[in-house]
Amino acid sequence: MKTDTQTKFDTIVKEGFTPLLKPLSFKKKALNYYRQLSEVGHIINIQKSSYGNRDHIRFRINIGIFEPRFWSVSHTGKVPDYPTEPICIIRKTINDLRGRKDLWYEVNDTTDEQKLIKEVQEDVQNYILPFFDQLNSVQKIFSTLEKDSKLLGISFDLLIFYGEYKQKEKAQAVYNQLLQKVNPLAKPTLEGYAKKYELNI
Repeated sequence: MKTDTQTKFDTIVKEGFTPLLKPLSFKKKALNYYRQLSEVGHIINIQKSSYGNRDHIRFRINIGIFEPRFWSVSHTGKVPDYPTEPICIIRKTINDLRGRKDLWYEVNDTTDEQKLIKEVQEDVQNYILPFFDQLNSVQKIFSTLEKDSKLLGISFDLLIFYGEYKQKEKAQAVYNQLLQKVNPLAKPTLEGYAKKYELNI
């Protein structure tokens, strides 16, 4: 039998997220909402803290931008119908979008669930959905990278993204920077990508 806290949490998910996301074509599976667009997918993941319990649930919202071509570099088979947030090319938390420290939503037997539902809805409407609007196509990801180079950082992910979309000059620049700081154990992998994308080693 569920505790009052667990029932409250279920209500917060059901009333805080679903009414906003279902009309926007998001589909729910467990604690994930996913929307597939023509080029990318948008993921909202509700992550429970491992430090919580039946009477004290802590959770946060994780956000992901799924890009099939990026995914296919390290995976084989059919692109998943319901990708998960860890395999996304762009990953953020609600704290990243709000510019705040690692704050978790708290649910216990004294929580005002309607107040928390309102807070969650405001975060979805004011931060998450506008973020998704900025990144709803591959071209918009490129445009955002031009303005915000920290979106992916200087990373293997950025190298793969540029390489897959034939942005050879940008991929070369990322490779050159990675070469200066890469762990020696990861160097063969880096050089493998360089060969794959026909970069100068």
